[in-house]
Amino acid sequence: MSLIQIAQEYEQLAPGEQALFAESVKRLLAESLLWREDEGDRKTYNFLARRGDMVREYLFICGWRLEFYEQARIYYVTHVDGAHRRRLSKELTIWLLVARLLYAERRERVEVTLTRYPVVKVGEIADRYAAYFPNQRLRKKTSLTDALRAMQGMKLIAVAGGGSARALRADDPERLVELRPALEVILPAGEITALADRLREYQKASTDDDAPGADADE
Repeated sequence: MSLIQIAQEYEQLAPGEQALFAESVKRLLAESLLWREDEGDRKTYNFLARRGDMVREYLFICGWRLEFYEQARIYYVTHVDGAHRRRLSKELTIWLLVARLLYAERRERVEVTLTRYPVVKVGEIADRYAAYFPNQRLRKKTSLTDALRAMQGMKLIAVAGGGSARALRADDPERLVELRPALEVILPAGEITALADRLREYQKASTDDDAPGADADE
């Protein structure tokens, strides 16, 4: 579909649909993904369900690829040349790997739960990190709080139950965290083994840093 054809199709939309087209494009480029179960995303998600082909063609002309992860009902965008990727710090990457592995473990458990998506306590995330890196000094409270804030912003986790607007913090270890399906988009199931290998690499690097005579870069 050419840009002229997209413009012609756009002109045939009702004013409300035109506004949703603009909102969908803006939010996809700003937030990377739209999830059907997120109340704030629902209108734009439903618009994409109706007019996804039109938005997909428009974004592709602009250098973006609109993808749909059907299992979790998530629309997301990637740059066709791999540009504009968010660069994560090593610390945030580790916390993200920990959250993804916890998500996979909870999803595989055969047990009755009261929630649709896996839930863990903030303290469980911290404990798992400590299990992987027992020699690390936990100045990690600040590190974990920063990571929780970042993962909330990326729609990867949320306060369980959705009834509280409070930000997740490391000093509230009993707070329940909902691990959301967007984790499957960021780190696909087929890469779980690679994730575990990467954590082992970080563990080895951490052990080397803590060895006698090594320079500690805290």
